[in-house]
Amino acid sequence: MENNTLNFPPDDYLPGSQIKTPYVDVADDVFRLTKRLMKPWSQKSTKEEKIFKYRLSRARRIVENAFGILTNSFQVLQKDINLEVSKVQDVALACCVLHNYIKHKDDQTYLKGIEFEYTETVTLTEKEWRKHTFIIN
Repeated sequence: MENNTLNFPPDDYLPGSQIKTPYVDVADDVFRLTKRLMKPWSQKSTKEEKIFKYRLSRARRIVENAFGILTNSFQVLQKDINLEVSKVQDVALACCVLHNYIKHKDDQTYLKGIEFEYTETVTLTEKEWRKHTFIIN
């Protein structure tokens, strides 16, 4: 990650900004801070920093939920996949495509129990989507 071997896109302008900003991954405190990795910190924070840390935490939760939904929906992702790396990438991509297809075709029942955030009040309605049965075994 430090020597950019993960093929991140080049730095780009944020909407409404004249400052080029790097694409980054979000992580927890286990990882070392780098230019391409954002993680929470424990030092005293200003109001603006607290808001940023909340948004960073929310981004991490969204990523964790996305992986949890895929893992729960497709049992193949719950164990080691003994294939070449390129084939594992194909399996992961196929799971994402199937997820999007099923969600589009069956929006009323697929992922009905997923959590929802009310952005006006910053309250989260948590659901038990992790307890749902597998869609594809």
